[in-house]
Amino acid sequence: MTIFEQYKGKYESLQNGLDALLDEAEGFMEWMDKMADEFEGSPDRSKQHLASRFRGGPQRREVTNFIEAIDGPAADALLRIYDRLNIIDLSEKGEFV
Repeated sequence: MTIFEQYKGKYESLQNGLDALLDEAEGFMEWMDKMADEFEGSPDRSKQHLASRFRGGPQRREVTNFIEAIDGPAADALLRIYDRLNIIDLSEKGEFV
């Protein structure tokens, strides 16, 4: 197995992991929306308070920040790792100058 093939396998594993993490984080956001919908009409004030926090409070901000970190800097770094994959391929073929 070439270095390119090994690197590609590691890259694909990272890509799949990042995609799965992003899906999970977005699912967390959807869950908070569902809970907020469910709690908004509740006569229980603590549930109403949670609904508000899930809509725009610290819980929402933290999950939003987490998603932005995954879909921003982490995704950008992964793109640069992919660029290196192409460089390794060309190097192994003797085509990279």
